[in-house]
Amino acid sequence: MKAGTVTKWAIGVVALVIVICASSVVWFFVAFHMSMEKGEEHRRQLQAEQDLGRWDFGDQPALFAVAEGIVKNDPEAIRAAAKDVSDLPAPGRDGTTLLEFAVRESWQRLS
Repeated sequence: MKAGTVTKWAIGVVALVIVICASSVVWFFVAFHMSMEKGEEHRRQLQAEQDLGRWDFGDQPALFAVAEGIVKNDPEAIRAAAKDVSDLPAPGRDGTTLLEFAVRESWQRLS
């Protein structure tokens, strides 16, 4: 082989390595961005469930109906739903009671 051919071949290999490294960095950022978007979507969904009371009381339909009335700020709906609840101070999923939920909702309405 001639010296010129070896030099061109070496330049081609170096250029190929640079292209592969650059594309790897781009793919890393694309994968990172996609992962962050997926996490953000999950966060928004969880926040919506918490705001609606589904997170705390979703597994207890009677308490969830009262929580829906609290979220809608509808006293008639709260009264009607509370009539069907046998244990009104019963805790939800993480120990939150309807009173705590109502206080939190009222604070969020003020801000």
